[in-house]
Amino acid sequence: RNTYLTGFTLFLSLVLTRTFYIILDLLHTQEEYAKLKKETTLKGGSEDSAKEIEELKKKLAAEQAKSRDFETLKKQAAQQHDEFDRLATKYNEATGNKSNKRVD
Repeated sequence: RNTYLTGFTLFLSLVLTRTFYIILDLLHTQEEYAKLKKETTLKGGSEDSAKEIEELKKKLAAEQAKSRDFETLKKQAAQQHDEFDRLATKYNEATGNKSNKRVD
């Protein structure tokens, strides 16, 4: 019985420690966000930030295109795999061969 209590206490202490550090990290991030927001409002809309935004938008569009191409490729590969399996099954039925998946 003491083993269970000790194990639970150890687990709980680890969870609480991790939660504490996550909250601490969140507070630091919020402070940095507030500081950056103040700097941005003080600078106003500068030309450099507009160029940077446009550049980031272009990069985002390129990454989205890559992602879309990758998803299309995955879909095509899955369709080809399914079609090959269908044709192989149809061929085996027509020729009377039985496929032994363990040996193949």
